[in-house]
Amino acid sequence: IELADDQNRFTTILAKMYLDYTVAPGLDFKVNGGVNTSKSRRDFYMPRGTTLGDLEGGYAYLGEGSSFNYLTEYTLSYKKTIHKKHRINAVTGYTWQQWTRKSFNINVLNFPNDNLLYYDLTSGASISKPGTATSQWALASFIGRVNYSFDNRYLATFTARRDGSTRLAEGNKWKFFPSFALGWNLSNEKFMRDLKAITSLKLRASYGLSGNQSVSVGATKARLESTGSVANESMQIGYTLANMANSTLRWEMTKQQDLGVDLGRLENRFTFGFDYYKKHTDGLLIGLTIPPSNGFGSYTTNQGSVENTGYEFDLGGKILTGRLKWDASGNISFNRNKVISLGPGVQSFTGPTFRAVAAQTLSIAEVGQPIGAFYGYRIIGIYQNQQEVESSPKDPDNTKPGSFKFKDISGPDGVPDGAISADDREIIGTPYPKFSFGITNNLEFKGFGLSVLVLGSIGQDVINANRYNTDALARGLQSNVRQEAYDGRWTGEGTSNKYPQATTSATPFSNRFTDFIVEDASYVRLKYITLSYEFQKSQLRFIRNLRLYVTGGNLVTLTNYQGYDPEINSHGENSMLQGIDSGSIPQYRTFSMGLNVGF
Repeated sequence: IELADDQNRFTTILAKMYLDYTVAPGLDFKVNGGVNTSKSRRDFYMPRGTTLGDLEGGYAYLGEGSSFNYLTEYTLSYKKTIHKKHRINAVTGYTWQQWTRKSFNINVLNFPNDNLLYYDLTSGASISKPGTATSQWALASFIGRVNYSFDNRYLATFTARRDGSTRLAEGNKWKFFPSFALGWNLSNEKFMRDLKAITSLKLRASYGLSGNQSVSVGATKARLESTGSVANESMQIGYTLANMANSTLRWEMTKQQDLGVDLGRLENRFTFGFDYYKKHTDGLLIGLTIPPSNGFGSYTTNQGSVENTGYEFDLGGKILTGRLKWDASGNISFNRNKVISLGPGVQSFTGPTFRAVAAQTLSIAEVGQPIGAFYGYRIIGIYQNQQEVESSPKDPDNTKPGSFKFKDISGPDGVPDGAISADDREIIGTPYPKFSFGITNNLEFKGFGLSVLVLGSIGQDVINANRYNTDALARGLQSNVRQEAYDGRWTGEGTSNKYPQATTSATPFSNRFTDFIVEDASYVRLKYITLSYEFQKSQLRFIRNLRLYVTGGNLVTLTNYQGYDPEINSHGENSMLQGIDSGSIPQYRTFSMGLNVGF
């Protein structure tokens, strides 16, 4: 690590502009536009003296990437109050958002020396085939919303949108998503006026449809990729299919219903909120694992349905209201997820293979279970002697003392059969928390302010894929190992029942996904703390207000997770690859200071 030179540069530009025009009293037209563009470059060199540098005679890598995203919105809004009791607020419009991403990379080997690092790639004798990629997609929407209020007691909202996505198949790109919501301010009713302890009381209910179009760009088309082979003593380039196209991909649809109540007491000094929701999702967009005989590992399709139900509680209060002010609020949420259906005659299917874990499947969708639950083998210890090996279930991996001992839970007939096979896999974890919470405290005293945000998530598991390579002590000469695993390795009978014997084998965990690398990732994190000072108006001249502040982010995390960050989710965009840590960069600990000036 000390010898390697690895330079990463990132540049991001954000720009936004808008134009408001009043067409007539109560009628406004607004144009909003925004741009988000970023560029990255990585220069990497491994000199002689490192494993890769010695192997390749110096190794250089150059990678560049760019992303361009722009948004345009055109909206027409109307506000009207009729006879002081009827209030109407309506909005209609059109939005367009487009993304373009490009990347380029190249590897260069066999340098005459290490003096120029990556600054002179032309001096390398071997240049690999460059890699390039370009992707572009867009989302268009026609939107509309009408809010109606009668006497500030009865509320109604109707929302409709028609979305079109370039990611989906012809004929299925557009979908209509309506929703409506009703509210009742009971505290404004005459029969509630004598209840002085209750300042506000509101009941809420809503129902609506929403969609998801998160599939890989080009999933509906047959994509080609270049490949090379040697013929007549020269490299010949050809093209092969890169995916199995699905020309019928459509929107994933979610129906959601919500019920809620908001309560305020003692002039809203104390507030309480409760929400119950139920979501039913049909036509799941998933990468369905298919037999390798098809020539591909997975097939993107709409299949199955999932249900989510949950509760959320909010509590807030102005605890101190004198010279020292103290406001506190907190929330806690519970969500339960389960698969309702996977299609006719299908009770389960496994997720896509994961290259970092020996190209094994890590998850399963099974009726009645959370979608994307972790699916693998259980390790129940280390074989201590040959007698224990011979008296245990037969393992085709040719086990011996010092090897992992796997649990025999089933066989072809659904009962333990005295042999370790793929039938012995079971659900060994879930990426979903039992509950999550947040607590905020704000204090003010003589211009000084202190704000603290604490977040927590309890009960979720994470696959620490990094430990697949560092803890199995079976990577040959390909990589290093963790100190704890090396020091705790099995060296003879009774020395360890957790870490195996170190070997030169290159088959970690017998090329199986196991509960050994599934960890409890519960955490409590001090997310932000801000100390500020706001000057009194009598102290200021020429400006309206001035506030100085210092903020720290991600300062303290309490967790038993052995990875860098329990909040990591490397492949969160895929419902079958949730809760995986495969070397992603953890969230930074940040410190910032600044000032806010008003004129």
